[in-house]
Amino acid sequence: MSKLEPDYKNMKTPLPTAGEMLVEGFLEPMGITQSAFARHIGVDPCVISSIVVGRRSLTMDMAFKWAAGLNTTPQMWMNAQMLHDLTKAYGEKRDKKIAGKIKPMAPALAE
Repeated sequence: MSKLEPDYKNMKTPLPTAGEMLVEGFLEPMGITQSAFARHIGVDPCVISSIVVGRRSLTMDMAFKWAAGLNTTPQMWMNAQMLHDLTKAYGEKRDKKIAGKIKPMAPALAE
C-alpha cells in the first residue's frame, strides 16, 4: 500500500456517501434544495432523497446527471459511492467473511 493511499481497512467509520457529498458539498453551499436540483436534472425528488439518506446507492446514470447538473464528473460521484461502499464493507468485516471461505487459485500447469 502506498503511503499516499488511505488505509481503508482500518477506518473507524465509512467515508461519506455520494448523497452526503451532494448535499454538504454542493447543494447547501449553493442554496439549492434537493427538490430544486431533482427538477433541474429531470428526476423525481424522492430518488435524490433516497440516495441522500442511504436507502439507495448512486447509479451510473444518476452520476452522469449529477455531473451534468453540477459541472463535475461522473467519475467523482462514482468514486465517492465506491469508496463509501468499500469502507462500509471493511467496517462490517465482509472482506474477512468472504476471503476466509476462498483460497487463492494456483496457476494452471502447462500441458
